[in-house]
Amino acid sequence: MAFDITWRSHGVVIRYKGIMSLDILIRGSKALFDDERYRTCLYQIGNFEDADFSRMSIAQIQKIAIANAGQSRAFPDIPTAIVTKSAIGEAMVFHYRNVADAHDMKWNVQRLQSMEAARKWRDEILSSAGMDPDS
Repeated sequence: MAFDITWRSHGVVIRYKGIMSLDILIRGSKALFDDERYRTCLYQIGNFEDADFSRMSIAQIQKIAIANAGQSRAFPDIPTAIVTKSAIGEAMVFHYRNVADAHDMKWNVQRLQSMEAARKWRDEILSSAGMDPDS
């Protein structure tokens, strides 16, 4: 499978791998949004460290950004980190954020360069919510 989902006690990590397509991103997003646990998430991390964006177009990123902006209005309080260290991934995240913001995205989307940075980001969110990051 092109993605796997790890549910944590207060959030979720979805790891994408291989060649990305609009269909894969839609299926991954749908798997998150359709799960009851999503409603209680304090954070979400999209890990694209092992993802290849070379076959994705700007138009495809625009479609997923618009869809996610709509979803963010149903669940507006979920901080989001997108982890990618590739130049093309960084460009895709930049475009995603611009389009999503233009469509009233409610999530605070951060681009981070490693899962280590994402874990620190997650720990800050949990600590600020009065949660133990180690639980």
